[in-house]
Amino acid sequence: MAKRKLQKEDNASDDDGNDSDVSMVNVDFDFFAPNPEVDYIAFKRLLMQLFQSDSEILAVHDLADLILSRPASVPPKLLYAAQSPLSYC
Repeated sequence: MAKRKLQKEDNASDDDGNDSDVSMVNVDFDFFAPNPEVDYIAFKRLLMQLFQSDSEILAVHDLADLILSRPASVPPKLLYAAQSPLSYC
């Protein structure tokens, strides 16, 4: 039993220093309109993963066709984290 207690104490002391290590990662996102010739399989697989067992009932291939047939719209302007008043809540 003593060995297990020592191992737990060692693991607890290792985790104490990790809370102060905070780093910032800058990420850029690009929006591309869906291309039916290229994105059909990706949309179909995404919908199959989303609906899982219900994907057989929902005719996912028709839903993917519907999504890709919609005209591409411009995405709304995204606020950067520094500009958003709720970003630090």
